[in-house]
Amino acid sequence: MTDRRYRGERGFTLIEIMIAMAILAVISILSAQTMRAGINDRETVQNEISADARVADAMRIIRTDVNAAYHHRDIFVKLMNDAAKPDPKPTSTPPGSGGGGGFVPPPAPPAGNAPPPGSEPTATPRPTPPEVTGFIGESESMHFTTLSNQRTIQDSQMSDQAKIGYFLKSCKSRSGTKTVQDNCLWRSITPYLDEEIDKGGEESVLLEHVSQFKLRYLGPGRGTSTDLEYVDSWKTGKAGDDITKDKFPYAVEVTIVTEDKNDPKAKKVTASALIPIQFPNNPPKKDPNAQSAQPGADGSTTDNGSFNNGVGR
Repeated sequence: MTDRRYRGERGFTLIEIMIAMAILAVISILSAQTMRAGINDRETVQNEISADARVADAMRIIRTDVNAAYHHRDIFVKLMNDAAKPDPKPTSTPPGSGGGGGFVPPPAPPAGNAPPPGSEPTATPRPTPPEVTGFIGESESMHFTTLSNQRTIQDSQMSDQAKIGYFLKSCKSRSGTKTVQDNCLWRSITPYLDEEIDKGGEESVLLEHVSQFKLRYLGPGRGTSTDLEYVDSWKTGKAGDDITKDKFPYAVEVTIVTEDKNDPKAKKVTASALIPIQFPNNPPKKDPNAQSAQPGADGSTTDNGSFNNGVGR
């Protein structure tokens, strides 16, 4: 027997329940898609930030090394050898020749093993020590000496001098969950200085997926020009020309482009910076058309042909 209290109550039909479930399913699908899109956008932004940060970190390391590029010039040996050279004697004007000269006594005869009149003893020139600092740069690589070496072991016998190199070379790179072969920016370093600036050192990968690593070097202009000029190659050793030999550049322009071609979602990152060398320690540039030295009141000379480097100041 049916209770009369439930006769007036009516429940949901099957069609109504199916419609409600369909609406709930659509809302769930749209919510899931929205959440998935948000997660994907977040991952994309994080990957872009990470790519920018990796390039910025690599550029910061390069900037630190280039800023502290170390150029040693042993000027003391040159000064001592120049001082040991005989001074040129001015020609005396004999009396009565119209030059207004006074009496010139005849030269004293040489005594013993003394040098003949009119000559001065010359010292044996000191040999120039080997040059262990230098800068060798090409359009896609550079090797130089620097003072940016960091001691990683306490009380280790190591100074802040080092040979640093940057160059492109193939390596195994990470692309998502895969390992692929790609170009990488390598950094080499050794705390031992020698005449082979571009050889030796422990190599490590500084940056992966590097599609371009371009270098230009800013230095003094050719001839008597005081303008700065960019060149694609710089060599301080015997292979250098009149502009680069025994000189460091004033600044290095570095351009880095990274792109993971195996990942279609990867962002292409480009960074460029003009990095000055704080103390290139180059000899002054002299102008042959100008008077390079003027005598002072005490007989000393002042060099007026120095080249003022305004980069990085």
